[in-house]
Amino acid sequence: MKTVGRVGIVVVGWGLVSLLSLAGCSGENEHVKKGREAFEAGQFPQAIREYTAAIESRELSETDLAQACYYRGRARYMMGELRKAIADYTTAIELDPENAEAYYHRGITYRSNREKAKGDADLRKAKEMGYTPKSDEPDPADPAVTPRPQQ
Repeated sequence: MKTVGRVGIVVVGWGLVSLLSLAGCSGENEHVKKGREAFEAGQFPQAIREYTAAIESRELSETDLAQACYYRGRARYMMGELRKAIADYTTAIELDPENAEAYYHRGITYRSNREKAKGDADLRKAKEMGYTPKSDEPDPADPAVTPRPQQ
């Protein structure tokens, strides 16, 4: 009898989760969603606008705020806005000090901005935290990774 009761609760619980998802109540901020879509489509100015709106909405949890700052930093890096990207990565790290990916990308950005010592420190920190770059991310050891001009 107890097993049947638990199964019934699980089924009801999953049904409720499914209904909330279908109703658009997944909890994701609309600006974050649009920012992610714009980023994935390579529309970096739009991604920056959407992530900025999400950040300014004051509707994000600390974890989501850290992620919004991180991804806005990625978009700013792609636009060559290196100082602003570094500021966003720094905020993301302050909000979530365990975000090894933010350390990695801030390190790449520092190096691109001709701040090798700071970049190397962040890259070491990311590696110590167990971060392994994805195949589509810049490799700081690759001589083809050259500093980008500050805009």
